[in-house]
Amino acid sequence: MFTDYRAYWNFSHRVRNSNRYALDEASLEFLRIFRESVHQREETIRGGTNLVRAVRDYEEIYGEYGEVTNITGASEDRILPKRQFAYEGRVNPSGVVTLYLASSQTTAVSEVRPWVGETISIAWVSIVRDLRIVNLSIGHDKNLLSELTLGELTGETPIPKEKANRCVWNDIDNAFSTPTTRTDTGAEYAPTQILAEAVKCEGFDGLVYKSSFGGEHGYNVALFNVDDAKVEWCNAFSIDDIEISFSQAGNPWSKRTT
Repeated sequence: MFTDYRAYWNFSHRVRNSNRYALDEASLEFLRIFRESVHQREETIRGGTNLVRAVRDYEEIYGEYGEVTNITGASEDRILPKRQFAYEGRVNPSGVVTLYLASSQTTAVSEVRPWVGETISIAWVSIVRDLRIVNLSIGHDKNLLSELTLGELTGETPIPKEKANRCVWNDIDNAFSTPTTRTDTGAEYAPTQILAEAVKCEGFDGLVYKSSFGGEHGYNVALFNVDDAKVEWCNAFSIDDIEISFSQAGNPWSKRTT
């Protein structure tokens, strides 16, 4: 059990800015607790469960004279990633194959960040056997820091262990769920990649975490073994529209003229 509500924040800061490949004692202790506790979040994805995958690719069908006569979904080799398509992500470093799936078409499409007018492929993927996974989405999106009193935040009053532990696990889920940006670097991915490898070392087949897309029922599933899934069908789709929602993130400035 984590007893310091800042445990994940401190671990993430050290991994991103200090020791990443030869972890210091504090980071190793964090991982020890994580690996012991993660079994409490074990769940099963039953064989035959259908999930969704989207890729920014599709196949063109050519006519007799080389003209494009039709399009269809990307090939199975593209839907189930190979090493050359193992780009860096929240769960895997570059070159390590991980199969990212989603609970719905909306979530799957949103996660690949397509442009309006772009043609992508959406595939339904079937799980071929019962899988042991870690569910990191428990308690997602709860502002647990709001439960802390002023005395607890300032250190004047001890924080109950159960409350501190919930704060840490909420931070872990949020770290996996936070949308990536084009400016994210390997340093930003490193903390969650290390945790994912720890989950793999504990013998699990993958993990589930809440998506920032797809509403209440939007979840991502990351599988460590591509062979645990098979493509049932795939088709090409055109992106018709993208909704944009935004809020002010900082202080405004203005240039006044005289």
